[in-house]
Amino acid sequence: MFKIGRQTLAGMAMALVATAVLCAGGSGFLGRVAVEWDDNDLFNRHRLVLLADFGFQDDAGKQWVARKGITLDGTSFTPVFEQLVGLPFVGEHRRAGILQDYFAQQLSEDWRTVRRMYYESLLAEGLSVNEAKTAYAVLYGAGMRWEVKGSSCYVNCHSAASALRWKPDVTEAELEPVFDLLNESSPTLDEIDRAVDAAVPKPGPHLFSQLRPEDNNAIKGRRDNGPPAATQSREDPESADDQAVPGNVLDTDSEPAVDAAGEVAREPEEEPN
Repeated sequence: MFKIGRQTLAGMAMALVATAVLCAGGSGFLGRVAVEWDDNDLFNRHRLVLLADFGFQDDAGKQWVARKGITLDGTSFTPVFEQLVGLPFVGEHRRAGILQDYFAQQLSEDWRTVRRMYYESLLAEGLSVNEAKTAYAVLYGAGMRWEVKGSSCYVNCHSAASALRWKPDVTEAELEPVFDLLNESSPTLDEIDRAVDAAVPKPGPHLFSQLRPEDNNAIKGRRDNGPPAATQSREDPESADDQAVPGNVLDTDSEPAVDAAGEVAREPEEEPN
């Protein structure tokens, strides 16, 4: 298993600067990365403040812009990612890491779409296709996931929640079949997605598999007649918390909902009348 090269934090400048260079295909970084470390939190080695707007234009021409003034903390990258790939804001993938963490915080785009942007930005960073696919696979399987308003989770269960985030419960050993696939062939991103989905037994946030964005319309179409009986029983608010699995945890208003050990964050119980 390879590990992307990293720089020590002590050797990094307090501001990272990157000039905008568009690749021949029209994709590339936009603007400059300018950050400073946030010294107010001495216990979070990843915490930094974005001092200027910075973005990336993907192959389809979409511009992903991270706005200045936002504090990034690297929480969208889990310990499994750090062990297999490296720290999020250093080395050859720091610009891609900044964009991934920003959009994981904003919850404005589907997490799968953000993963694809992350992959393209890794290539723009100069990583090889195999390195970029490996980092993509690890982030897809072990990184922070979230729901966008209007998704199936919100429609059926969490319409009152202001934010919905979770981290899959996954180990390095469970991702080994994906690494074997990457070493033995040159899979497409769709093939990597399917391999990771098959390898991760607890993707969250519920005990059943997470629906993809294209399934949302079908779910919405059934709303008037009520959700299927199985969904009602699994999503019953009085029983779902009792069945919660560490790592498959919902994050609504509190941050973080899950610590590095995958402890479950439970909703406060109502006081009896």
